[in-house]
Amino acid sequence: SKVQEKLLLSACHLLVSLVTTVRPVFLISIPTVQKMFNRITDSSAQRLSDKAQILLCRSLSNILLLPWPNLPEAEQQWAIRSTNHASLISALTRDYRSLKSSAILPQRKNQQDNSKSHQCRFLVVINMEILRTRMAF
Repeated sequence: SKVQEKLLLSACHLLVSLVTTVRPVFLISIPTVQKMFNRITDSSAQRLSDKAQILLCRSLSNILLLPWPNLPEAEQQWAIRSTNHASLISALTRDYRSLKSSAILPQRKNQQDNSKSHQCRFLVVINMEILRTRMAF
């Protein structure tokens, strides 16, 4: 229903805000967050709306890319976080990378909707990579 979708999007926006501003260290070890990561990487989160998927992907990316406050560089766990982020990016771009260069755009409505979903995911990935590159400088 529309109410459930609004609640879902509100929760997703709250999560984005939390992981972008507060960035709690313990967040990555919460089983629900780990389950969310697994669902995104194994494509079982596709039942969510495109907006919700994008917000969740942004949240997961920020958890892995943004430094934890008040922790020295040596305790940031960058190697583990980098590996997990690579898995996230790989999962999000799996369908895009499997496309053949000679593929013709889908003509049927359902296929077009699926194509739009993959395009949205790809744009999120590009935005995440831009953010990661900016943070490196």
